[in-house]
Formats: sequence, structure tokens, C-alpha cells
Amino acid sequence: MNAIRKLVLVFLLISTIPFSGCRQETQQKPAPPPPTIGVSVVSEGFQEIMGPFKEEILKLSRERQLKVSFKEAKEPGEQPKQLEELLKQKPEVIIAFMPEAETARKLSQKAKEEDIKLMAVGVLPPDTPLDGFVGVNARRIGIEQGEFLVEALRSVRNPKVLILNTDPGDPTETQVLEGNREGLKALPGVQLFERTMPTNDISLELNKIWMETGALDGVITHDTKAMKMVLISLAGQPFRPVTIGIGADKELAGYIAGGHHHAEVDVQPETMADYAFEGAVHLAETGEWEFDDWVDSGSYQVPVQYSPTRIITRENLSLLQPRHGKIEPKSPDGQSQTGAQDKQEKQEEQQQSKGSKIKVKLKEGRELEFQVPGEIETIEIEGQSGGQGGAQSTDEKKGESGEQGGKQSKSQGE
Repeated sequence: MNAIRKLVLVFLLISTIPFSGCRQETQQKPAPPPPTIGVSVVSEGFQEIMGPFKEEILKLSRERQLKVSFKEAKEPGEQPKQLEELLKQKPEVIIAFMPEAETARKLSQKAKEEDIKLMAVGVLPPDTPLDGFVGVNARRIGIEQGEFLVEALRSVRNPKVLILNTDPGDPTETQVLEGNREGLKALPGVQLFERTMPTNDISLELNKIWMETGALDGVITHDTKAMKMVLISLAGQPFRPVTIGIGADKELAGYIAGGHHHAEVDVQPETMADYAFEGAVHLAETGEWEFDDWVDSGSYQVPVQYSPTRIITRENLSLLQPRHGKIEPKSPDGQSQTGAQDKQEKQEEQQQSKGSKIKVKLKEGRELEFQVPGEIETIEIEGQSGGQGGAQSTDEKKGESGEQGGKQSKSQGE
């Protein structure tokens, strides 16, 4: 009996060993902590893009419950110090908008030393090794601007078009310019002028350009500040060209609503933020991300994902309301259309208050009022017949006129 009991115990012991081993093997390892993402942007000169970009990044971080350390430099000179602070926090990925090429190159080198992934957004830094780039296709934007004018000026014979460059040395703007030229090729007989946007005595220099080119049919600019100055200057010119810029900030949207500007290319910074955030999360978690293509950046190749753009006109201006809220029609003189109308109505009211009001009561009981400018000197009534309504003599008219004048003077004196 003891022998049987021992055999049973041995059998049970042997049979439980593999099962307990299996249980140990199937136990799940604890999930890795969520990745940390660093973000660095420069706002000066780019607020219309970086403002919505920041809001979208922070919204996504809350929704996904991921830690994001966001650094916003007011001007490019502040960015290197903020990037140093980000590097010390050792995030898995840094998303950076770097308008200065030297800043981008230094950050790229330090990020590699710290084994931190680096993704550029908005502007592709030249000759800089990167783990990724998310932004618009600059050449494609230029083509879209050109194609818009082709459609708008199709019925114009030998149209004259001006392209205003902001920074001829900027490689991104060079791509936009090349796209402009390509897009405008489809416009028969086009006379193309290319000039650099003035930086000093802007009003005077723009007037010189208008005198040189003569009446224009189309104007293209590459940044919001340039377009605003152009629209202000064009307000004093006898010609009204079709205008298209890049940026679609609230002020320019107001000009479109007011009929003083025709179109803006919207780079959709919210969508750019979506693409960059998703790409950064994948890079942090897997070391890879989905991109569209490889592009050459000096001696390096960079994986890129292009974010979409759209052309905003008066017909689809409502697309900007989620970003800008209510868009009031504006004119380039800085006054809203509503404000101008209110001002005109107020002036009319003031003019009326300086005049005189005549009240007439008819026999059937109706009362009429007339507003006349200035003081009343005499009143003549013609065409009445019968009773008191008969024709009045000149003396009677004068007497009544004097009486009316006396009453008027008395009321004014009071």
C-alpha cells in the first residue's frame, strides 16, 4: 500500500512540473512605459502656422495620454538653449521646427550622440541627417498658386503676373518659385515679372514696382506679411489684380471675406501636427515610421511624409472657422467692413441731428415726418383748396414763415 501511495505521489509530482513551467512561460511581461516626445518650435514670423500646430500637438498628447515636453522659442536665437534643455530630458524622439540651418545641424549631431530620434517639421534643413521630415511639398504649393492664376486669368489676353520673392536665398522658397513658373506655363501669352519683396521703404518701393510693371493682372507672394503689404499698397492703385498668397491667417481671411483678396494656400498646420505626432510615436515605439518618399538633403537622404494643402477662397472660407472662429470681412486699411458700415451710419445720424424735422398732420389723421439738413427759414404750402387749406397770400405765408422761424429760434434758444 505504501508502495502504491509513493508511485501516485511521484506521478503527481512529475505531471505538475511541466504545467507549472508553462504557466511561468505564459506570464506577460509588464508593458513598457509610454514614450516621451520633445517638441521645439520658433514662433516669431511663423505664428500663423506654429500656433495651430502647438494646439494640435498638445491636444493629441492629452488624448493619447503621452508625455510631451513643448518648448516654444520666440525667435530663432533662443532655440539652441531650449533644445539643450530638451536633450537633458532624454525623450525618445524630438520633433523640431528649425528655420535656422546651423541650429538643425548641431541638434542632429547631439541627438545622434544621445541616441535620440530627430524629426523635422515645416522646413527641411539643408544637408542635415534626420530620422524623418513632415511638411508640405514646397514645389507643389508653387504649382498650385500658378494653376489658380491660370484658371482665373484664362480669358485675359497676354496677362501680366508678378511674383514677389521674400528671401531669394531660401531653398524652400526657391522650390515654391520653381513651382510658380511651372504652373504658369499653361497661361497663354503670360508676361511674368519676378521681383524681391522690399524690406525698407516698402510702400515707396512697391509703388516703384507698380510703375515699372504697369497694370498687373495677377500677383503671387510667398508669405503672409508680404501679401498684407501688397494689398495695402494695391488699395491705392487703379488696377485690381488677382492675388494669391501662402498662410491663410485670420487677417488675410478677413480680406478674402471682404472681397479685397482672392486666395491663400493653407498649409493645414493641424494636419501637419497629426502626421508628425503619429510618426514620432511609431519611431519611439518601433524605431520605424511610415513615410512617402526619400529626398536628398545635401549628402544625406531623408525619409519624408508630405502633409496636404488646400486653396482657400471666398467660396470655402468656412473651412478656416475651426481655426480662426468667426471671420469678419476686412479691408486693407485695417478697418472691418462692419466697422466701416457702422461708422458711415453714425455719420449719417450726426448729419441728421444737425438738421430740422418737419411734422405734418393730414386731415384724415395721418402724420408725416421729414428730415431736412440745416435750419428752416420759410415754409410754403401749395396746391391746397377749400377752408383753411385754400391758397395763402404772400403776406400770410410770410407771417406764418416768420412765426415758424420764431418758434424755431425759440426752441433752439431753449
